[in-house]
Amino acid sequence: MDKSKILISIIIPTFNVEKTLQKCLESIITQNTNDIEICIVDGGSTDQTLEIIKRYQLDSPYIKWISESDKGIYDAMNKGVDLCSGNWIYFLGSDDSLQNQNVLREVKSVIERNPKSLFLYGDILTSANYIQRYQDYSFEKLVNLNICHQAIFYHYTLFKKSRYNLNYGICADWDMNLKVFRKKNLPIYLNKVIANYNLNGASNNWGSHPDFLNNFKPLTMVLRYRSVFYFASLYTLKQLKYFKSLISNFFGWISR
Repeated sequence: MDKSKILISIIIPTFNVEKTLQKCLESIITQNTNDIEICIVDGGSTDQTLEIIKRYQLDSPYIKWISESDKGIYDAMNKGVDLCSGNWIYFLGSDDSLQNQNVLREVKSVIERNPKSLFLYGDILTSANYIQRYQDYSFEKLVNLNICHQAIFYHYTLFKKSRYNLNYGICADWDMNLKVFRKKNLPIYLNKVIANYNLNGASNNWGSHPDFLNNFKPLTMVLRYRSVFYFASLYTLKQLKYFKSLISNFFGWISR
């Protein structure tokens, strides 16, 4: 499909999600904009997931999908990048939903006003009914706390050189964000809740995840990025204060 006609590609990884997929899809097809597509990457569901996808596709031909075995959610997201046709890419969990019918229209307006930006992000409303805000984010803040990918719209060019690293288990999106959150990409913050985010998803259940041991690999990733700030602070008067903060944040990150 011509990228000039599709502004936003919404990628949804699925696997046996018959109980939640319909609400997710409804939140997209009721949006007040039509220059979008939905790309569903299914991991070989054995419940009614594929039947639901086919039923929605009858009325919404901009839905396209594949179903095959994969190596987990981030493998599916990488496949989705290859499948999609839009200038902007957005990942939505099958148990999440867009916050209201105007979200994509407002995102489109921001994109049009900032043609050089490659990274647009907002906030999320969690299933615990609190808003996770990412206002005034910086690279240093990102090193300490990731931005939920349900809050982010990526320009497709960001995926030309980088993809989700499957070696980082359920933290692959954190690694990806650290790679692409750069001043040159002109990150734009939209003061708006983008999605309703389910806290019971895989990224919030480390211990029960089948790839549990791989969840510790991001430690090397975080230490690598945090060391940059530490060595930079050696030449500032805030060295001691920053070092204490670094140690505190590091051990706090491990205990989470």
